[in-house]
Amino acid sequence: MSRRACWTFIWLTCRSRSSTSGARRPSRAIKADYAALAPSLSGLERFDLDKQPLNNAVLVNYLIYFHELDNFAALHRMNHGDLRATIAQIISIAKAHPEDPFYAISETTRAAPPVPDER
Repeated sequence: MSRRACWTFIWLTCRSRSSTSGARRPSRAIKADYAALAPSLSGLERFDLDKQPLNNAVLVNYLIYFHELDNFAALHRMNHGDLRATIAQIISIAKAHPEDPFYAISETTRAAPPVPDER
């Protein structure tokens, strides 16, 4: 499951259960749903939401600092796994497009090779 799909799942779970449950219940529901999903995640996809209190501060932290990771992973693939080259490209794109570097990175990654099949 992609990071975006994971966050969509968490958001939809919270939204759908918040209107019918008490204030603490959505948090428990999200944790239960995440616990079922967690074994299929690894690396940066593994957010450890089941190991810390779940509140707005925690969710906002992930939304800010894990912003568009798929695009950064695509840049890494475009640079054949060379981290130095990837970082240099990110810096170059950000300097060339200071008004919206995330959009510029998104546009650059349109030509990225697909994610390798993990089967």
